[in-house]
Parts: sequence; C-alpha cells; structure tokens
Amino acid sequence: MTFRHFYILLLSTLMLTACTPPTFWQDKQQRQSFTEALDLYLSTDERSALETLAAREPSTPWSQKAQQLLNRLDTLEQHCLSISEELETNKKNYNNQLQLLQQENKDLKETMEQLKQLFIDMELRE
Repeated sequence: MTFRHFYILLLSTLMLTACTPPTFWQDKQQRQSFTEALDLYLSTDERSALETLAAREPSTPWSQKAQQLLNRLDTLEQHCLSISEELETNKKNYNNQLQLLQQENKDLKETMEQLKQLFIDMELRE
C-alpha cells in the first residue's frame, strides 16, 4: 500500500510540474538573462546584452526593465555630455579672463615702476 501512495504522489507531482505554466520558467530565464546582462554592463560598460534583451521580446517585464534602464543610461550620458560641454566652455571663458587679468596685472606693474621712477626723479630734483 505504501508503494501505491508513493506512486500516486509521484504521478501527481509530475502532472503538476507538467502543468506549470511555461511563463514561470520563461520569467525565471528572462530574469537570469537580465541579471547577466546587467552584470556584464556593470563590469565592462557593454550595453549590447541589455539592448538585445530589450529588443528580443519587448512585451515581457524584464525586457521592459532593460529598455527603461537603457533609456535612463541614454539620458545620463546626454546629461554628462552637456555638463562636459558646459565645463569646457567655462574653462575657455576662465582662461580668457585669466589672460586679461594677467595682462592687466602686467600693465599695472609697469605703471607702478614708472611711477616709482617718476617719484625718484622728482625727489632728486628737489
């Protein structure tokens, strides 16, 4: 009798396993693919695995998450580029201002030397 219960339990387990919707296994595989693609991006900055995952089945939740991540990465890269351009422009402006100030400083030093010399000449005349 025990063998029969075991046999029935085994058959029912197999039937339930076979009846498990394929979406469960697909979701698990997609989650694993997403994790692997994310790990690859984090270790090498390689986006192709995320792009492939996002394009392969765009209606799945993990593909949508990959697409959202790619969109945010694009936004971040554009923001970084604009900041970089802004910093480069500021650097050029500051360098121009620095050159003007250095020239002004040089002119003021020359004027001071001339005034010192004039003062010395006036002292000698008196």
